[in-house]
Amino acid sequence: MSNDGWKEWVPVAGVSFGAVAAAAALVLATTTITNSIVSGIRDDVRENSLQIEAMDLRIQQMQSDLADFRLETALSLQRIELQLQQVIHGDDLESPEGVAQSN
Repeated sequence: MSNDGWKEWVPVAGVSFGAVAAAAALVLATTTITNSIVSGIRDDVRENSLQIEAMDLRIQQMQSDLADFRLETALSLQRIELQLQQVIHGDDLESPEGVAQSN
């Protein structure tokens, strides 16, 4: 057996060191690119989740504002109704005549 026996083994297997190194570099590059894409997608998902939470809070605030507005409107309508009834029935207690009539 000669010292050059290892040279005969590599071509028999059909794989050279250069091909293995190239394949490893390709796998590493593909993995790096894939990890970068996945990381970008995760960042986008986090950002979208934060935007959705902010929108949800705004919607809740708008619903609260709407409920307050409805309550204020209902109270205003009740006051207007009461004033109309007082005017119709002559019970205007806020005017001096109404105060005199009630005494």
